[in-house]
Amino acid sequence: LIGKNGKGIGTVHIGNFTNNYFSSTISQNIYMFTESASYIIENSLLFNNINAIKTKIKNVFSKFVPRDIINDLIDREDRQKLLTGEKREVVILFSDIRSFTTISENNSAENVVGLLNNYFEIMGGIIERYGGTIDKFIGDAILAIFGAPKSYKDNAVRALMASAQMVQTLKKFKISRLNMPESGFDIGIGLHEGEVIVGNIGSKEKVDYT
Repeated sequence: LIGKNGKGIGTVHIGNFTNNYFSSTISQNIYMFTESASYIIENSLLFNNINAIKTKIKNVFSKFVPRDIINDLIDREDRQKLLTGEKREVVILFSDIRSFTTISENNSAENVVGLLNNYFEIMGGIIERYGGTIDKFIGDAILAIFGAPKSYKDNAVRALMASAQMVQTLKKFKISRLNMPESGFDIGIGLHEGEVIVGNIGSKEKVDYT
């Protein structure tokens, strides 16, 4: 089986040509069949490869953009549509680490980054489990949205339950090799419900869903 670029993409095994097993007519039909089959199989392989690449891209970008809006971004026909937003009733969750300046001053940068990565992994998982979306990390702070891009009837309840779970989980959070302030390791969480414009904001070079 020969592809469009002249390279072999596979083989077909159909029998034995010894002693005129196939007539010239049948042989010609077989060649015509394999030629057509080559294009079909090659297109199928290309389609599978494209889907695999798309899946890989989505998996990578889902760490930067909410997975629910990736398909929507891909389907946008032009930049004007890309930058449109909509009014939504949402709950905003804002959380930060108490005395983080003191923590960062009394520990190495590597240990502080390790602490933040572990903390964000755990707290981000809780927020997402209750249907929230991480909008961004701001230093030691977490800004999350309940109600966009996916909304539920009980966004406020979900945000409150996530906050309570974050506080409870913090009690089990293990801190090692870090010099902590006398007040220990604690966080503050604020919630607010109201109308916002949610969507893609930015320039022709960079867009942020927020």
